Amino acid sequence: MKSLKRMIAMSLAVLMVLGTVACGSNETPSSSNSGDGTFGAAFPDVDLSNGITVTDEEVTIVIGCDPSELAGTAARCEALLDGFRAKYPNIKVQFEPMTNSDSRLMSMIAAGNGPDILRLDSYAEAPSMVARGLLIPLDPYFEAANIDTSDFTEVMNLFRYDGKTRGSGSYYGVVKDYSFDNCIWINKKTFEEAGIPIPSDTESMTYDEFAELARKLTIKNGNSVERFGFSTTQDLMRLVEPMLNSSGKSLWNAEGTKSTLTDKDTIAAFQYWADFQREGVMPSTLHPIQETDGFGSLVEGKVAMVIGGYWLGAKTTLYGDGENTDIMLLPPLKAEGGKEVNTCLFGTGLGIFSGTKHPNEAYLLMQYLMLEAEPVKTRTEYGWGIPALKSALQYLPNKTESQKQWLNVTLAQVENYSEGATVSPYLLYNSATSAFDKYYNLYLYDKAGLEETMKKIDSQLDLLVSEGQAYVQQSSQKGK
Repeated sequence: MKSLKRMIAMSLAVLMVLGTVACGSNETPSSSNSGDGTFGAAFPDVDLSNGITVTDEEVTIVIGCDPSELAGTAARCEALLDGFRAKYPNIKVQFEPMTNSDSRLMSMIAAGNGPDILRLDSYAEAPSMVARGLLIPLDPYFEAANIDTSDFTEVMNLFRYDGKTRGSGSYYGVVKDYSFDNCIWINKKTFEEAGIPIPSDTESMTYDEFAELARKLTIKNGNSVERFGFSTTQDLMRLVEPMLNSSGKSLWNAEGTKSTLTDKDTIAAFQYWADFQREGVMPSTLHPIQETDGFGSLVEGKVAMVIGGYWLGAKTTLYGDGENTDIMLLPPLKAEGGKEVNTCLFGTGLGIFSGTKHPNEAYLLMQYLMLEAEPVKTRTEYGWGIPALKSALQYLPNKTESQKQWLNVTLAQVENYSEGATVSPYLLYNSATSAFDKYYNLYLYDKAGLEETMKKIDSQLDLLVSEGQAYVQQSSQKGK
């Protein structure tokens, strides 16, 4: 494993090059920090007075995304693209699946030849990508295309950032679909076997109640785990943030300039999850599980509960008839005396790279896939997350008893959406998780105490944030 110092040095080197990309040419507009909604990359120098025009020449638009994400399967996505190709035969579509944690992608962006359309996590990655001038604002395109932004659900605010406040300023991306990622999926049979009543699907459990259930549902044979009390799709920081939010706290201060990792409440929150890992109630490197999302293990009864989003139910829709009455969805957890936090912790979507040479063509392709009726309906009907358009909620699967139960829980959360949890816009989320994992694993294996571990992680995050702030400030000055 690379040393943490080397990892940080590599991250900072990438950011320095990204600064050159974002601010150094006419093709990639400079960043500004006016706080008036124009923070980030400027709108490209294109004339929209006569609508969104495209070149007559053949161009290829590269999407940094797996086509299966856009329609459930790659084949369905290809079929959907027939409509786009018929309308724009000179625009070729090329998929290059990658995520923003992919070193290849960051190298491509640093060289100025990143994908025209970037796949990104609107919760964790959008603010830092906007701050670095890597995404173009979409409002002028929405206006030119007569997009009804009043049809956007609140999750679309995760793609807005004005340099001071998330949810304000221009839109810099479109959410493909989303989930309330801290929901609880349960296998009712495991509860029945343990003689435990099935929890309410309208009232949130507290974290203490969940902990009691998770331990009772865990089955161990010596050091091996035969059934985990729960597994999850989240990293620890995404688990802790809504936990703190429920009590009015956060992992970050309001400006995203300083973590709260050394605060007693934050340390206690990490201790809560660490105890599960050490005990084998929850998978970890101490007690590994092969399946990444845990849903298959949930169906098989090898996991009693899964913390994860609505999209997990799509597995029964895509590969079966959508019916499994043993699997039930529950609302998110809350702190004792705290509020329920119905928030999105991923919100995967697409944005247009500010270095694209074909912004109009890129926008039209993104609009087709993300906002036009047939692609949105196709994606929504398979339950591949909640659509970002209010008008598309009607297409969510609602035929079987299972689907109806999952949908009722989900729609209740849509009605009571919580503001997005805080992340720092000054560091790349992958850098933060790398710094966290490096030291946290020492604690997990009894090589360091938790308070000492949090101090070390906090120190490394301070360094990353400080360098990120310097870059953003430098970028802002160049843009004036």
